[in-house]
Amino acid sequence: MSGYNVAVSFYEGKVDSITYNPIKEIVGRISDSEIERLLKINAGGRKWKKTSDQYDITQVKWQTEDGELIAVYAISFRRVTVATKGYNDRAPDGRKAEDLGEFFFELGD
Repeated sequence: MSGYNVAVSFYEGKVDSITYNPIKEIVGRISDSEIERLLKINAGGRKWKKTSDQYDITQVKWQTEDGELIAVYAISFRRVTVATKGYNDRAPDGRKAEDLGEFFFELGD
């Protein structure tokens, strides 16, 4: 796995979301194998299923089978965000999982 800047948010003392942003020296998209690794290390033993529309060229989305975690790979920003269902439910302005990538980039930029 290549180097990443990592942003972590907490809610009531527990990790609520994690965003992985490749260091600037990395060019191109995050490889599928790296995305799979990031999902696996954040799954807590859960299995992920892809939930994004096959025609969506802006992002790829996943959810764990139990629905407790969501993940978004924002392709143009090359960032992977993993968040709890609770984070998604508390998202400002009614934003949901499909907006996670955009939300984190606004906060981080």
